[in-house]
Amino acid sequence: MRLLMTGCEYAGVTTLTMAIKEWAEGAMGGEIGDGHDHFQVPHLAHGELTAEEQNQVLALSPHLKEIFQRYNMEYHMQPSFFDAQHHVLIGMHIDEAVYAPIYYSYGAPGEYAARSDFARHMEERLVGYAPDFIHVLVKASPEVIASRMDENPHQNPVVPKKDIKKILSRFEEEFEASTMLNKITIDTSSATVDESLADFIQKVAPVLNDRDRTAMLVKKAEKAGDWP
Repeated sequence: MRLLMTGCEYAGVTTLTMAIKEWAEGAMGGEIGDGHDHFQVPHLAHGELTAEEQNQVLALSPHLKEIFQRYNMEYHMQPSFFDAQHHVLIGMHIDEAVYAPIYYSYGAPGEYAARSDFARHMEERLVGYAPDFIHVLVKASPEVIASRMDENPHQNPVVPKKDIKKILSRFEEEFEASTMLNKITIDTSSATVDESLADFIQKVAPVLNDRDRTAMLVKKAEKAGDWP
């Protein structure tokens, strides 16, 4: 299964992705890992950066941030990533299209490497590698996101409370503009993680590829003792 998981900070993107990982590995087999979740400044590497390293990233000029992120995303477009049964990207070019012009001082419309334009370029390549990629937008109400900010503050968060509605709107705009063939939305505002996962499983079923469908049938047969 190939997923692009997107959504405003605190909407529940990473939490839902972890639930999907556990479900998919049990239902389909294979390994998903934790997904590629390192495209938000200053969290730009596999594994947790130290506080000092995060400050070093934050201190980079807009020009250097833009260069680093462009190559960061380009690296994750290598064909070898698409050979595996599962491939999960979290945020990636959609996060950049939303956050970079507002918070990182680069990539605005009309500028060099405008990130919304770059996002469509990335999607063209993603669909070229894997037409079965699924774009999942995870949403929550502004009030719920504000509450989650208070209850579980992130280290070096991106979105301030005053911008929640604007950022939610921008993610909706990028989702609508996305040229990926398969797109679904999950609203976590009043749902538990299990309920959000059940919503995902129902909505993703019609757009799964044949390999995933076959893997699910095999795993089901194995659990029932009907597979050698």
